[in-house]
Amino acid sequence: MAQRPRNMIIEWGYVHMKDTELKLHMERMQDRLYRLVEQTGSFVNPQVIQLSQEIDDVIIAMQRLMMKQSEDKSV
Repeated sequence: MAQRPRNMIIEWGYVHMKDTELKLHMERMQDRLYRLVEQTGSFVNPQVIQLSQEIDDVIIAMQRLMMKQSEDKSV
């Protein structure tokens, strides 16, 4: 399993990072995913599935951050 960057904090199962850090982290993970699919030749390889699910978690964290920022601006 990939090691999480040190500036990540896990709270209630969600990843909290700055917006730009999340985007950069997701782009790096996507690059790794593309390479992994090329290496394994499979979209259903367990490593590919695991990394894809980790990317999903980052996307959800980004969406939550954007929602929180939007709520903070409206208050």
